Amino acid sequence: MVSNPVPIANVFPDSIMFNNITADGVSFGWTIRILAFMFLGITRLVSLPHAPRIISQPPFHHISSVIARILCGLIADNYGFFNTMILNVGSVIIFELALWLLNTKATTIAFNALFGWGSGSSISLLPACIAQISDIKEIGLRVGMTYFVSSFACLTGNPISGALIRNGTDYRWMQVFSAVVVFVGFGFFVALRVALSPKVWAMV
Repeated sequence: MVSNPVPIANVFPDSIMFNNITADGVSFGWTIRILAFMFLGITRLVSLPHAPRIISQPPFHHISSVIARILCGLIADNYGFFNTMILNVGSVIIFELALWLLNTKATTIAFNALFGWGSGSSISLLPACIAQISDIKEIGLRVGMTYFVSSFACLTGNPISGALIRNGTDYRWMQVFSAVVVFVGFGFFVALRVALSPKVWAMV
């Protein structure tokens, strides 16, 4: 679930399937059930080839991510979407370098929760940032193009990260790679924010 305070055109596959199913006369309740079972089956198929490689941690990441998706939208309403996004993306870099690299059980759990906050806020705020700088007729197209481009990072990020893990236990170079990639994204957000308004305290 993405909690986004800005109404935008939905171009996601689930929306298209929802419209097609309801157009055939299926009730709302059964449409939701059909979509839920479809995604449950897809998720199960994707997870079958995966083998657990690390000790399972409490689900702090997921909990903080859900909370961030809701609260960061409310915060951004008062302080600006780009300002909030930059703060959260910048904090992810700090968390990765200051907590993850220490590689203790306590810092790993702390990073798990804090990274969940940073990643969850990005999922929620990205469409809002796009909507803020777009004509209403182009929001859906731009959101779709943004996720299309980012899909290549999702496709290549895991294999690259896996190749950087040494002996199955040394994650240091993978952690550095992750921080560098996030830093590049952070730089783009800062550049766009400055282009919108060079004033430091402006609500953007």
